[in-house]
Amino acid sequence: MKAFPLFFCLMMLSNTLIAQQPYDYLGNFQLDSLDNWAQKQAHGPREYYQSLALVFKLLMEDQARAFSDDAHLEKKWLQQLAGLPEPQRSHYQQEIKLHFGLLKLKFNQEWAGGWQLYKVLKKQQQLQAQYPEYTPLRKITGITEASCSMIPKKYIRTAKWFGIQKGSFENGMKQLRLAQNTDFGYEAALLESLLWHFLANDTPKALNSLAGNDLLHQYFQALMLKKDRQSPKAMAKFIRLKDQLPDFRILDYHLGDLHLRAGQLREAIHYFSLFNQGKGQDFKADAYFKTAVCWQILGKQIAAQQALNNIPICNNQTYADRYAHKMATIGLHDDPRLQQIRFHLDGGYTALAAKTFEVITFEELSTKNQLLYFYRKGMLMEAEERWLPALSFYERTIAHQTNQEEYYAPSACLKMAQIYARQGNHEKAHFYFKKCLEYTDHPYKKSLDQKAKAGLTLLNDHNVPTARINQIPPQ
Repeated sequence: MKAFPLFFCLMMLSNTLIAQQPYDYLGNFQLDSLDNWAQKQAHGPREYYQSLALVFKLLMEDQARAFSDDAHLEKKWLQQLAGLPEPQRSHYQQEIKLHFGLLKLKFNQEWAGGWQLYKVLKKQQQLQAQYPEYTPLRKITGITEASCSMIPKKYIRTAKWFGIQKGSFENGMKQLRLAQNTDFGYEAALLESLLWHFLANDTPKALNSLAGNDLLHQYFQALMLKKDRQSPKAMAKFIRLKDQLPDFRILDYHLGDLHLRAGQLREAIHYFSLFNQGKGQDFKADAYFKTAVCWQILGKQIAAQQALNNIPICNNQTYADRYAHKMATIGLHDDPRLQQIRFHLDGGYTALAAKTFEVITFEELSTKNQLLYFYRKGMLMEAEERWLPALSFYERTIAHQTNQEEYYAPSACLKMAQIYARQGNHEKAHFYFKKCLEYTDHPYKKSLDQKAKAGLTLLNDHNVPTARINQIPPQ
């Protein structure tokens, strides 16, 4: 896992304790209070909530060294649970193994983390079959059932060979709704919202069901609004969160990003600088790159190059960080106006993007920037729901790109497929999803391939919501 706890929080907020107090602490990021409360509980809740507090602390600090210092606690907590009766023992142990499996993925131990999660999934299926009336299992079963609904058809046989059955999104959500009728409905309700957003790509439904008002709910609401390009609303929520969580550095990154999208470049530089003063590792390279872009747009080339020179080297990087490293190597050659258009569109500021396009003459651009012009123009037409011009500009993007190293053509393929899918033209959608997979050497290969494969799954299967195949712009 390469980003702050989107998938993590989907998976980890599943537990059996019927009590509100720990969620009051968790929901307001009072992690020391949660840990202190947990230490006073009986075995089971004690170890689980200590583990949960540790996980959120490590994710907020975002330091691999801190995880290495605390990794031994997994074995300790699992041993302390050995005296519990079944199924409580296995369930709590599963939860803690899940926490640490995800942390291993996060902190650059992909093989160990992946194998641990596979064993958790296998064991969870056994527990659900063995104890069908044990209600706490419905939460984690709902998550795994919905997640496994995304297995593409061509991989179903392979998954079965490993003992993993293709799931049903509807059944997974049903399990979570049943869990909401219990005393631990806080978790199940939050999980349902996150699944609607991150799996079904239905942000309106996710926001509608994300009804809590604690800081954790507000954080996820802000993330969803940002992803859905509702930037002013997202910025207002992040500013309020920043006032209450001043040391939560990821908020500075999001505020910098949102100010950049709004064209407020000095403010963006300020927040990126605050973020880079922290000790975390993810998104640092991207923050320096975006700082360089801000200076470039402002016409400050020396400051832009200095920001590029500050990009750190790190083994555990997000897609955005890897792209930033590439830009640090080749330099900033994109027309700064097209750069600004990109961020305006990412933020939903279509009027600002259209206004910037008015001052650009196509003939004055280099060949590379002409490619970028077609791509960004397609994005603007799509944002304005002008589907035919959007498809036309995306087609010109594909035709204009002559190498495999840029992400514009494969991303254009993905966007065309998503438009056709929303229009019900599944034949053309299938063609362009497949075409997206044919590009082999661009920096977003894994990310775009995952979206294309998920799109093919949505086209082929009938147990996943298909009403809204969401477009997710590349970094």
